[in-house]
Amino acid sequence: MPGRGERPLHARTRLVMLAAAAVDAVRPAVRPAAVLVAKAGPALPDGPYAVLAPGAGAPLRVWDIARMAELAQALAARHRLRIVVLGGPGDRALGARIAAALAPAMVTDLTGKGALADAPRLVAGAALMVGMDSGLSHLAAGLGVPTVSVLSGAPDREVWRVAGARVAVVAGDAACAPCHLDLPAQCPHGVACLAAVGVADVLAA
Repeated sequence: MPGRGERPLHARTRLVMLAAAAVDAVRPAVRPAAVLVAKAGPALPDGPYAVLAPGAGAPLRVWDIARMAELAQALAARHRLRIVVLGGPGDRALGARIAAALAPAMVTDLTGKGALADAPRLVAGAALMVGMDSGLSHLAAGLGVPTVSVLSGAPDREVWRVAGARVAVVAGDAACAPCHLDLPAQCPHGVACLAAVGVADVLAA
């Protein structure tokens, strides 16, 4: 009840406060995404590794694969990180391009291989995750893995960007964003939003 001279709270405000209190009362002690991590699965790389996920839900949202391969080389050479490439069957060509740029001992290409249920365990063990605005990037963020998300101008950045305490989003600014396009051929500007993102930008992030 409000005190003398105080205005009563609107019903919507009271309901929001009640919902927040209820959520806090049952908030899990672990990250919700952590329940997806299997205790057993494929062997993890020996030593620290980075997960690269070059695919996305639409071709226009995929960063230049030559730059992703160059990034993989830099992470392996400068930081001695082994590279694990993750993705679905449609990402096999992208994974092959990245794998071809590295010494075989430094890369494991799992695009289109293994079970989807194995992905959380592989992502959770990574020292770093680099991906697009994809499910794997959101998974890494939910697991608290340091994540760099390369974002095109297609989605509304404020609504769909990968979010988390250990997430850096790298996106080129474009006046036409968000465009909500799917194919590079649909963009009259040559996907300038992604072309503006260089390897140095991602390394700095």
